[in-house]
Amino acid sequence: MDNEIVQQLAFFALNFALILSTLLFYAIFGWVIANWLIMFGILSPMNRAFQFLTQLVMPLLKPFRWARIGMIDLSPIVAILALDLAMTVMRNVVTQFI
Repeated sequence: MDNEIVQQLAFFALNFALILSTLLFYAIFGWVIANWLIMFGILSPMNRAFQFLTQLVMPLLKPFRWARIGMIDLSPIVAILALDLAMTVMRNVVTQFI
């Protein structure tokens, strides 16, 4: 009985983390698109949605700010790859022990 509860909690935690990582992926992707729209003058940097995305995404991107090639910022790509790697490791660990 206890083992079944532990399994259910582990799967709940895994599914919650998968949903959270998916939302973070879309937030990063939306932030990149919004930056392009700002660069082309279509969107204002003072837009509330953009400011919200910036506040949400910046803590994730700061550790990866070293990933630049000239003027091209690769930190969103590296952050998405790190999220994917973390979720793959978590999925493997949870399924291995249950």
